[in-house]
Amino acid sequence: FETDGLGFRWQARLRLARLAWIDAEDRLDVEGGYGGARLLGVIPVGSARGPEVTRSQLVRNLAELAFAPRVASRTPGLVWSADGEDAFTLAAPGIDAEAIVRVIVDDAGDVRSARSPDRPRDHGRAGYLHEPYRLEFDRHQRLSSGDRIPLSASGTFETADGDWPYWRFEVLDEG
Repeated sequence: FETDGLGFRWQARLRLARLAWIDAEDRLDVEGGYGGARLLGVIPVGSARGPEVTRSQLVRNLAELAFAPRVASRTPGLVWSADGEDAFTLAAPGIDAEAIVRVIVDDAGDVRSARSPDRPRDHGRAGYLHEPYRLEFDRHQRLSSGDRIPLSASGTFETADGDWPYWRFEVLDEG
């Protein structure tokens, strides 16, 4: 991991059938937030930019910094604030002054959860829903670098109809 500011790029290939796939990309960079997908890697099937996308990607970036703690500690533009004995908040006012993530740590200093009161998500023609979003982390392990990172995590939108688990990941083989 390297950093010269906040941002990320996530790419995935989702297989639909034997000879059909979608390439998906999310990112946050100097141009703001972006999300898009291409069928067979070339035919656009959706893309989004704008203030809601930027906020959504920024909240994602701030919440997922538990996976790269050393990068987080050196990132310019990131504002850290104490929030009680077991928590702190992260913000990047230079990108979006309203986006904030509250991070809770345990007695060992491991990140247990990260929550934002507002991570927009696309709701089709109805526009964007502004909902709370949280990540929960578990099974921390020390890397050879000395950093401790979670080996399992989940992301959940807290909707008006109840929790909506959005993603989950787990390291199954540490070899």
